[in-house]
Amino acid sequence: MVLKVYYDLLSQPCRAVYLFLKINNIPYEECKLELLQGEHKSSAEFKEVNPLQAVPAISDDGFNVIESTAIVRYLANKYYKADRAHWYPTELKKRTKIDEYLAWHHSNTRGKATKPFLTQFFEPLRTGKVNKDGLVTAFEELETMLTTFENYFLRDTNFINSNQISIADIFAICEFSHLYGMNYDVTEGHPKIEAWMQAVKAAIQPHYDAAHSRVFQLQKVFKDHPDKDNFKIIEMKFE
Repeated sequence: MVLKVYYDLLSQPCRAVYLFLKINNIPYEECKLELLQGEHKSSAEFKEVNPLQAVPAISDDGFNVIESTAIVRYLANKYYKADRAHWYPTELKKRTKIDEYLAWHHSNTRGKATKPFLTQFFEPLRTGKVNKDGLVTAFEELETMLTTFENYFLRDTNFINSNQISIADIFAICEFSHLYGMNYDVTEGHPKIEAWMQAVKAAIQPHYDAAHSRVFQLQKVFKDHPDKDNFKIIEMKFE
């Protein structure tokens, strides 16, 4: 039986899947797709796995799963071991609190953390300029989300809705870390988020750095070309 994983580490949800696989030593076959090259749209093999042509996706001996949270839940259940139970608890109330965050995650953490990046880098590739008012609004919405995240999901626990790390933390940190690519520090003014990020990184190293290597590369390109139009940086080739 072969678990094939289709991904690109430029994608936050792909990084979450990758991290869960690496942390738990789950064997898999890498099926990398370059999003910037449009390989997720041009691969006939991938279209058979995911007709929606979005990453990540898996094919587990012909059983196909799309959507990152569904993938990680499936893997957590299939490869369950007692010493891994904290990732996705079997106890009803603990699991429900993880699911509660994941239900909130897509429209809030992911939606608000992605918007500044899209506004500054990707939308101008179509329009030719950065919508400065839109960018201000995007950062305002991001800060509102960060405050809610800190005050509710970290209000009295070290990790999201728990004192043990879970898949919720993996999904969240991948979204927050993506903002490093535009030199935005989500921990500024948010001490609970800062402590939480340090704890999550410490728990999942060295895989965190490996998963985010391309984000760090984009961050370096951004720093090395301060005079270049921000949105054109995304067109520069990765090594």
